[in-house]
Amino acid sequence: ILQGRFAQAIDALESDLAHDLMSGEQNRRQIRRIWLAYLYWLTDSPHRAVPHVAEILKLPAVPVYLQQFREAGLVGLSVGDSGAVEKAAEILRRISEKWPSTHSRGAFLHSQGAALEGRATGGDAARESLVQARGLWPDPLTLHTVGEIELRAERWGAAKAVSEEIEKQRGRIFKHLFPGLFTLNQIRHAKSLAGMSRWSEALRMYQQIVDNWHAEAMTYRLGRSVRDEYEK
Repeated sequence: ILQGRFAQAIDALESDLAHDLMSGEQNRRQIRRIWLAYLYWLTDSPHRAVPHVAEILKLPAVPVYLQQFREAGLVGLSVGDSGAVEKAAEILRRISEKWPSTHSRGAFLHSQGAALEGRATGGDAARESLVQARGLWPDPLTLHTVGEIELRAERWGAAKAVSEEIEKQRGRIFKHLFPGLFTLNQIRHAKSLAGMSRWSEALRMYQQIVDNWHAEAMTYRLGRSVRDEYEK
C-alpha cells in the first residue's frame, strides 16, 4: 500500500477475506474490509467500497468495534455515502452513552463532526464537534478529518500543523490503522506548504511521495493530482 501497488494489495486482501469468510475468522475480517474500502476509494471505485462499509456497520454496537465504526464513517465520507456516515455517528453515540469514557466520547464527537461536515449547512456545528473531539481524543483519525477541513478552507498554516501532529503518530498509524493514511497526510502536508508558498519544502514532500509510489498509483485520480502538483 505504501508503495502504491494498490491492485496487488486488493488482490491479496480479497483472497484473505474470502478465506476469513470460509473459516469464520472475525477480527482480521473487519480490518481487511476497512483496508479494501479505502483501497477501492483510492483506485476510483467508490461503489466497491460501499458494501464493505455496510458490513462493518452491521457489527454489534459495542466498544470493541469502536475503531471500525469510526473508520467506516470516514470511508463513507470519502466515497460520498452520507447514510453510512450518519449511521456510524449514531452507533458511536449509543456506545458513548452506554459506555462513557474519554475515548468513546471523543470518537462520537469526531464521527458527529464528520457527519455534520458532509451536510451543506453543518459547517459551524461540525467545527465545534471536531474541536471537542480533538481535545478529548487527538488520534490520527480525528486529526485526519480536522486536517481535511483546514485544507479545504485554505487555512494552510492550520493544515500544516495538523499534518505535523499526525506525523508524530506514524507508529500508531502503521500498527493500528490503514497505512495509506500516512501517505494521505503527506499529500495534505505538501499541499499546505504549497499554499503557504513554501515551494522548496513542498517540492521535497511531493518528491518523497512520487519516489515511493509505483507508477500504477499515478494512473488514479489522487495520483494524477499529486503528479500534476509535483510537475508545476
